[in-house]
Amino acid sequence: MANILTIADERRRAARRTPQHLGFAAPALLRPGVVVAVVELSSAGALVESTMPVRPGAATELGLDDVAGRRHAVRGSIVRCWVITLEPLRYRCAVRFEQRFVPG
Repeated sequence: MANILTIADERRRAARRTPQHLGFAAPALLRPGVVVAVVELSSAGALVESTMPVRPGAATELGLDDVAGRRHAVRGSIVRCWVITLEPLRYRCAVRFEQRFVPG
C-alpha cells in the first residue's frame, strides 16, 4: 500500500510565501558570505537555493533586504542541504530560524 501524505501530516510550522509576497528581494546573503536565492520564506525559516553546499547543523545568519532597502539579519541553522540540479550544479538548503521572524 502506498504512503499518502494528508493535510493532517503537514510538518510545516508556518505558512510559506515567496519573498516578494512578503516585501523582500529574492537574492539574499547567507553567512559566511554565500549569495542565495530565497525560494520560500516563513516566520519559522526559509528555503534557499545556492551554487555552493552548506553543511547541515551549521549556525548561520540570513541577510534579507526589504523593498525599502533595509537589511534584516535573521539567525538560524541549516537543517538540510541537497543537490537539485547537476548542470549547472545547484543546491537547496532549509534554514530554521532561532526566533520567529516578523518583518517590520
